[in-house]
Amino acid sequence: MGQTHQLVMKLLKEVAQNHPKVLPTPEVSARLVLFGSSSLDFEVYFWSNEFMLIENVKSDIRLGIEQKFRENKIEIPYTQTDVWVRNWERKGS
Repeated sequence: MGQTHQLVMKLLKEVAQNHPKVLPTPEVSARLVLFGSSSLDFEVYFWSNEFMLIENVKSDIRLGIEQKFRENKIEIPYTQTDVWVRNWERKGS
């Protein structure tokens, strides 16, 4: 596995492990789950006692991951759309 892939998995685990609502046991884990059309898709797995507020915990972790990726110059590929305009004439030219 490449150095970037290892760094991504390390950062995913680090962010989840450092969240106060994530339990230390079972251990946080991360893995590569899919070769996307323009991305590699990773998932991070963790346990928490938060049932009603788990979406807040997940949001915190996502924000932490985004920050860690930015700090480590790891780019997240976003879908791009090309728009083609046909038969377009500039007015006033």
